[in-house]
Amino acid sequence: MIVTLKFDQKAYSGKMDGLIYYWHPRYKKLLARRLPENPRPSAAKQRFAQVARNLKALQPSAAFQADLLAYLRMLQEEGYYPKLNSWYLLFTKLMFAFADRYPDIDIGTLTKQEIIDGSLSCRSVKSAVEDLLLPRVEGYETLVAVM
Repeated sequence: MIVTLKFDQKAYSGKMDGLIYYWHPRYKKLLARRLPENPRPSAAKQRFAQVARNLKALQPSAAFQADLLAYLRMLQEEGYYPKLNSWYLLFTKLMFAFADRYPDIDIGTLTKQEIIDGSLSCRSVKSAVEDLLLPRVEGYETLVAVM
């Protein structure tokens, strides 16, 4: 939901009145969403949180981030993933596709050094596309920056 603030405020972020407020950089608007009512802990949520923390800890290089962003723009020109709007969302999509393709590799404990040393297919956008982790679009061959 789009939010309009009084008192000439430009932005607000945080929790208030059962809503979470945040600034969306692509839409350049303040948005709000409801707080979850009763978040119950489960093994699946704990596993997802562990994987998310590990993916954040991988800290891909700036060149790899730029390649992901360029690839995202190529995908959107071709009509793929219209709602994806950041390199990080594409990165998580890539890593979960990698986990589906190679179930013996645990992305919850995978390190950047293991990815680079093992020449895993998620190390660059080009290798990910060639391993069919991401859709093939024209111009992907130039995106060779290593994670």
